[in-house]
Amino acid sequence: MKQEIANIISKIKHRFQITENFIKATTGTNSQVFVSENFIIKINKNKIDIKNEHAVIRSLKSVYAPKILGLVSLKGCSVIVEKRIKGQDTQKIWKQLNLKDKKKIVDNLADAIFSFHKIRCGYFWSVKTNKKFKSYDQLLLRKFQINRKMIFNNPTAYNLYLKVKDNLHKSTIAKVFKNVKPVLVHGDLIMHNILINENTLSGIIDWEYAQFGDPFYDLARVIYYQECARDYIEQKRDINFEYDFTTRLINQLKKSIKFNSRKYKIIRSLYFIDSIIWALNSSNPKKNLKKLEPPTLSQLLGKN
Repeated sequence: MKQEIANIISKIKHRFQITENFIKATTGTNSQVFVSENFIIKINKNKIDIKNEHAVIRSLKSVYAPKILGLVSLKGCSVIVEKRIKGQDTQKIWKQLNLKDKKKIVDNLADAIFSFHKIRCGYFWSVKTNKKFKSYDQLLLRKFQINRKMIFNNPTAYNLYLKVKDNLHKSTIAKVFKNVKPVLVHGDLIMHNILINENTLSGIIDWEYAQFGDPFYDLARVIYYQECARDYIEQKRDINFEYDFTTRLINQLKKSIKFNSRKYKIIRSLYFIDSIIWALNSSNPKKNLKKLEPPTLSQLLGKN
């Protein structure tokens, strides 16, 4: 596999006349990502996912979006070639920033997110599903429905599912999200997807979880990351100041996105279902399922 990847990178360098050397990125994405001083190469065997991600990025007019150089198919893989955005991921430098720069970065990030939410579509869709839906509940429940049999056939996974099943009734979800109009949502505003250069926001990367859905989803995801960061604090592992970053971003996002506890309870339950699916597909399902803890009532309500 290493030789195959090396051959792909060599062909990309030749095609795009790149002379720089690439190293593998260690964080971020489901694709294999390689970076040089000025370029990014993203390689994935899932051609549909990466084609969809490419289409989303190409549609963006934001100064914070990656600049695409091309989409190439090589050796059974699809490859996105991007111009590298200058800067470091937020988790590496957030704690070094002063309060004024933190505020400016979060303000600009929120404004960029709100601009994405103005991009409308006539249907619900996501990079991962590659399917058009008439309602948002259909999109939200898609992954669970595909993996439902696998979950129900494993006693441990099924018992975990029972802890949140009351929040996953299709009729209730359809009612709660009834009036949603599909807009562009990033879907994964974690610290290492936000780039900072010279104490200024420079980029928003990794659009592989993008969707045309409810803008509330972006807020919900950051609240979920804040929950994880709070656990890190209790374990004395919040070395990147993630709780500070997520709290600031949540407060800014709430200025334009109204918090809805019913929506959050549903989405938070689906995050737990995602964890069950991940565990079942892992190399050690039994061990990883045992590690999972159902969300508490406080977590389901998105309380800080």
